[in-house]
Amino acid sequence: MIAGQGPANVAGQTTRVPRCIKDSGGERKPRMPAETDLIILDGGTFCYTDENGDVEAQKHEGFFFRDVRHLSRWQLRVDGQKIQPLTSRRVDYYSARVVGTPESQTKERKVSVRRDRFVSEGLHEDVVVENLKAEPQDVTVELAYGSDFADVMEAQEDGGYGGRTWEEAAARSVTLWEDREGYRRGTALTFNRRGRITKERATFRVHLAPREVWSLCIDVAPIVDGERRPPLLRCGAFHEHAAKMPVSLEKWLEEAPELLTENRALERT
Repeated sequence: MIAGQGPANVAGQTTRVPRCIKDSGGERKPRMPAETDLIILDGGTFCYTDENGDVEAQKHEGFFFRDVRHLSRWQLRVDGQKIQPLTSRRVDYYSARVVGTPESQTKERKVSVRRDRFVSEGLHEDVVVENLKAEPQDVTVELAYGSDFADVMEAQEDGGYGGRTWEEAAARSVTLWEDREGYRRGTALTFNRRGRITKERATFRVHLAPREVWSLCIDVAPIVDGERRPPLLRCGAFHEHAAKMPVSLEKWLEEAPELLTENRALERT
């Protein structure tokens, strides 16, 4: 069972618990938005994650398409370790880059890890691992995923969204599904490499020659009304614009309305 996900209560349906942290008294409370959180967007589609690019969704976090959260869990681990970001920033309003190293390597860096992310209809992410040593290394790259398919109002609540959920895994892909009163939505994840793909995570065992760079491309496509919405921008598409979004960042910022609110998370979005 993954942290943040409860045991199954009926066949094919899971009760999910939002991520919390513990205060000094041991009580669980929601994690508050931070200035370092990453937010990228394309119109009404947006992705809101922690500084290192991970998400275990509560309230505002996750990948949303048409007001529904299509990814509520998106966590990268290298050799079982979280990525400690050295730099984390939004590049365009629809793209971001995180560069870091596994938490256990903060004193002696053996590999570097880069996450490049693009939101345009769907979501595309590149994971790039570089061997910083003059000798070969074996590493394990793992992505954990999940979706609660909460709408923007339900995402403010504490879980229990009511739909029946299930997953279908294949050699290089997995699809997360929800059926709610006969209406079906999905999230299709496609990987450009073979690995061990299960309903909850994808694992890749990588042998790196000295100074070698290894990369993994992931497409995340919402499925709505029977139609897949794949990402329009893919590998290395910084500063590029899909046909549906031909406006430069400077022009977009110049014309965008300004929102004044006491809600810091909403203001940043």
